[in-house]
Amino acid sequence: MSFSQIAGAWSIYVDDFEMPVATGNIGAALSQLLELYSGKLTGDYDGVMFIQNIDNIPHRIKLVPESATSFTANTEDNPTFLVHEDGSLTFCLANSPIETI
Repeated sequence: MSFSQIAGAWSIYVDDFEMPVATGNIGAALSQLLELYSGKLTGDYDGVMFIQNIDNIPHRIKLVPESATSFTANTEDNPTFLVHEDGSLTFCLANSPIETI
């Protein structure tokens, strides 16, 4: 899943939508998420954001806006992407392990 632009503070949930795994400005929150899910999720943020599942099982992601948020999602990358009435975003990441040579 990728975003051409994403900014502001977000809470990020993975699989169990009861408790966020990271909250804060999107760059810092994504870094926290990738550290917690090392070996399962990979990604990057520099104004443009992508997140990829490198695990052998699918993961569900939810982004909840906290403050001053904006985004442009590349929905053609992921047909499961939804924007909900409360402004939250959800999508599934199918397993797509990175090949090593």
